[in-house]
Amino acid sequence: MAAPKLLLRSYPGGERRAGTSGPGRQYEADPAEPPFRQVTRHAFPVRRMRTPQQVVGCLRSTRFACPARFGDHHARFEAEARQLPERYSERGGLVEDTVFSVLPARRPGCGA
Repeated sequence: MAAPKLLLRSYPGGERRAGTSGPGRQYEADPAEPPFRQVTRHAFPVRRMRTPQQVVGCLRSTRFACPARFGDHHARFEAEARQLPERYSERGGLVEDTVFSVLPARRPGCGA
């Protein structure tokens, strides 16, 4: 298990989960259903460096790690979260490799 997940689970409310409130489907399934047709997938690999502050900022923007979820423990959580990238980083930053997917699709009667 990744270090950030272990850190999140070490705080009160560790049972929090992301994405459990939705219908449980992957977003790729939506365009494949009518009325869409000609669905294609384009993948764009991206590599970027994140500073410890950027990692904490990304965590803040999620439902499972926003400041309100931690109450009085949030400052301590952020301090510990900033140490994780420093511990696992390359040249002062954390390397993030990800793939962005774009799924263009057409509806019948909408263009060529």
